[in-house]
Amino acid sequence: MTTPALSISKKTNPLRGLSEYGQSVWLDYIRRSLITSGELKRLVAEDGLRGVTSNPSIFEKAIIGSTD
Repeated sequence: MTTPALSISKKTNPLRGLSEYGQSVWLDYIRRSLITSGELKRLVAEDGLRGVTSNPSIFEKAIIGSTD
C-alpha cells in the first residue's frame, strides 16, 4: 500500500497534497490588497487554500501599517 506522501507527484502543489491527509490550509493573514489584487482568489484556485483567519492584533497591523 502506498502512503499519500509517496503518491504525490513532484509536479503537484504540496499544499494541495495536504488534503490527502484530511488537512485544510488556512491563511492567518489579512490585507485589503490580498483581496483586491486577486491574490486570495489565486491562492484558493491554485494552492487549495480553504480559509482565512485573523486576530485583533493582525487586524490592527493591517489597518495601521497599510495605506490600503
